[in-house]
Amino acid sequence: MSSGQEAEIRESGQPARRGVIDNLTPDASVPWVRIDGHAPRPIYLAGDPVEILPELENPVAY
Repeated sequence: MSSGQEAEIRESGQPARRGVIDNLTPDASVPWVRIDGHAPRPIYLAGDPVEILPELENPVAY
């Protein structure tokens, strides 16, 4: 995961949303995500019930 990368955010019990990784701690363990281009940017901590999945630039479909 890197700053500026598009991602899909899946929080427990909510529909998946798209966002952009806005900032990360140096070890990349804590991301700030700008969801759908809006502020404020939520911060996610280890142990939060959330998945942040990087979007593939060229996904292969069969």
